[in-house]
Amino acid sequence: MKYRPFTLRLTAAILFAGAATLSFAPAQAEDVTINFLHAQNERTYGPAIEAFEKANPGIKIRQQIVPFDQLNAQIQARIGAGDDSIDIYGADEPRVPALAKRGLLKDLSSETEKVTAATTPEAVSATSANGKLYALPQWTSTQLLFYNKELLEKAGIEPPSADPAKRMSWDELLANAKKAQAAGAKYGFGFEQVDRYYQLQPLFESSGAGSGLTGEDLLTPDVNSPKWVETLTWYGDLYKSGLSPRGIPAEQMSPLFLNGQIAYFVAGPWNFYDFGKSENLKWGIAPHPYFTGGKPVTATDSWAVGISPHSKHPEEALKFAAYTTIDDEGALLTTAANPLPPANKAAFVKNVEEQTKLGGEATAPYGDLLAYELSKTSVSRPRTIGYVAFEEVMNKAFSDVRNGADPKADARPRREATQGDLQPPEVSGPTGARGGGMPLATIKDIALALGIAPSTVSRGLNGQPGLSEEVRQRIVETAARVGYRPSGIARALRSKTTRTIGLIVPSILNPFFTDLAYAVELAARARGLQRHRRQFRRGAEP
Repeated sequence: MKYRPFTLRLTAAILFAGAATLSFAPAQAEDVTINFLHAQNERTYGPAIEAFEKANPGIKIRQQIVPFDQLNAQIQARIGAGDDSIDIYGADEPRVPALAKRGLLKDLSSETEKVTAATTPEAVSATSANGKLYALPQWTSTQLLFYNKELLEKAGIEPPSADPAKRMSWDELLANAKKAQAAGAKYGFGFEQVDRYYQLQPLFESSGAGSGLTGEDLLTPDVNSPKWVETLTWYGDLYKSGLSPRGIPAEQMSPLFLNGQIAYFVAGPWNFYDFGKSENLKWGIAPHPYFTGGKPVTATDSWAVGISPHSKHPEEALKFAAYTTIDDEGALLTTAANPLPPANKAAFVKNVEEQTKLGGEATAPYGDLLAYELSKTSVSRPRTIGYVAFEEVMNKAFSDVRNGADPKADARPRREATQGDLQPPEVSGPTGARGGGMPLATIKDIALALGIAPSTVSRGLNGQPGLSEEVRQRIVETAARVGYRPSGIARALRSKTTRTIGLIVPSILNPFFTDLAYAVELAARARGLQRHRRQFRRGAEP
């Protein structure tokens, strides 16, 4: 907390008398601004922020919102470079071990007793690493099967039962989805979070393929087994057949269902708010499907709130983080426009009661269904320091398959891409600089840190006219602080020159060549270059 200098008044008479009397004006505290980086929409935290600021007039919360796919890069590029412009941030729970190992989270073990009392042992475990608490658990989650009543009725299909004992198999669902599409539905089926491991892990777990990671520390990729390839092929066929929409990002999937274009939709309960407001959508919920011969599996875990080790206001940051998580009132307020079940036990009960009533008949089964799934079928994402790298590689692989890549032909690159990248490097210096697998800071990162347009940052870095020296200096200093290096490819395109390093090896499966390629890649990244990997059949010309 900062204070204005005290006002010192000395009267001349007393000074001449050889004595001193000090009169102090009341200290006036400056407002503290806590910068909160996350990937939710603005309304999610709006009610909680409003209530917190009212109760704590000296603290202001400023939201910095980025797309989910950019959040991890922002955290690593900015906090990893010692940037103090982020105080707290949303930490996806399976990423906590990796974030902690990289020195990107403040140790919150002093709060363990309070968190344990307010939440559950599972929530404490999900936000801990090596016996230390590194984040405060915010929510938990599940996945449901939403269905459009009118599209099913038009196709002569009975709505699915909400009873977990009568859960639909994927075979049944896809057969019905094809009938619904033939009867006029634009799409028979869709996943909300296309290409994201959180959404798709239950497919592989249910089919018997497993999580994709094995070994004592879950650092050995296992994404090349027949079951993995078979399940990934099944996923790709959804889009190849046209049953699911190809080329639509995750953020646009819920609006498709809301607008009556999808018959069956696997998604989260956070959609209750928007679906419930619609006067045109007639919908219901049912249990998540499973593969015949396998077991029912549902996604779980959610977000936590972590504190940057570089925050200039750690006490105020912790106060707000605790309010939105382990405080009963604050935790419930974070669900007012975002119907995710809070990790806070008292808020959880109230939230489930509210959400079960929210959509009337549509959400009536929610309370019982949520309780069943969380206790019987939920499977957490792998808790490993390699999860961040693994998730990024797999999300890219899912996207490739959805867009037409052959799962069998691309099985080796999937495994190779994860080998050597799952062990995150230790922090190597006082600035948090590190190498290996860390995304480079971008012009967008600098722009976000300064609150200016990326085009302005580009002009400042390239010495273009039209900027004051003060602005240019701020851009240069921020670029240095977040570890920005110009892209070698971008420079080559601008100058019409090439800076290409060619490395041809006979087999990337050979451990020697794997290590060699990895070392070259690290050196290239350190110089602002990017990797482009291509594979050739034996005998083909590179």
